[in-house]
Amino acid sequence: MASFSSLLRVSLILCYCTSQFNAMKIKMINKAPQDINARVELDCETSFPDAGVSWMLQRNDRSLHSILYINSRSRVTPENTPNYEATRNGNTYKLIVKKFKNQDEGIYYCIVFRNQVIHFSSGLSVFLPVRTTQAPTTQRRGPEEPNINNPHITSEPKKCSDATVPNPHESLMFRCDPYIWIPLSGGCFILLITLVITLTVCCDPRRRRRTCQCKRPLNGTNGKLTVPR
Repeated sequence: MASFSSLLRVSLILCYCTSQFNAMKIKMINKAPQDINARVELDCETSFPDAGVSWMLQRNDRSLHSILYINSRSRVTPENTPNYEATRNGNTYKLIVKKFKNQDEGIYYCIVFRNQVIHFSSGLSVFLPVRTTQAPTTQRRGPEEPNINNPHITSEPKKCSDATVPNPHESLMFRCDPYIWIPLSGGCFILLITLVITLTVCCDPRRRRRTCQCKRPLNGTNGKLTVPR
């Protein structure tokens, strides 16, 4: 019984998942870029300042682009990043985009890797404003009478098909579900295997002892020993 309880505790520990509070906040210091070549500054406040911060960008085509990594000593890797600049001030890491261009549009993340655990911040969308072109104004004409002799022109109304314009910034958020469900499902699978093994070992019926019942040979005296006189 003691072994069963100990195995049960170990299996529950393997499946026990705690959500560690990680105060990683990302924000934009200045306003959103209004034109190309604007300066953009992002701040990432983390509760693990000694682990360094990696900056990543998810572009419009959903591809992830690693921008740079800055350690706790303010050393930037790679060093050759002409359009980017990174600094550290206490537990706040800053990313500066010197000249914001179209390829810099997307969702920015700051990531911390500490004790074999990856901590993600929430995504920050940074996009240029959508430029709308004004449609040319044309002078309206009065209604014209349909030409009866032309077979392609009819007076019957026709329905126009609805045209929907897809949103280019839709579904660009980085999914973190695999980082939650994969460890959880693995731990529960180990718990299930442990419980099956434990129940198999503990619930196995004991082998009954087999007693050998041997019959004594009868010599005509009904099994009684006769003593010669």
